[in-house]
Amino acid sequence: MCNDYGNDIPSGAYLEAFSESRIRLRFGPEAPNLQPRDEIWPTELAPVIRPADGGAELVQMRWGYVPGRPKACAVINLRSEGHIFARGRCLV
Repeated sequence: MCNDYGNDIPSGAYLEAFSESRIRLRFGPEAPNLQPRDEIWPTELAPVIRPADGGAELVQMRWGYVPGRPKACAVINLRSEGHIFARGRCLV
């Protein structure tokens, strides 16, 4: 994971891309308003696609890993080799 990234993909484009797969993509109560953003920094909300019942869901979540101790800085880099993700993975 990098310190920041950008996103200028509208929610409809995610639906279109997933329509070509056998994975059903859903949103929460309504499609999120994904404003184009050149910079998304750790601790800001960002679009995330994660596994859900019967497919995947696109939600807005906090960007970055939760620090391992209270009041620590946001974790922005993590090597996944040998790491077990208790709740699975997601697409950011």
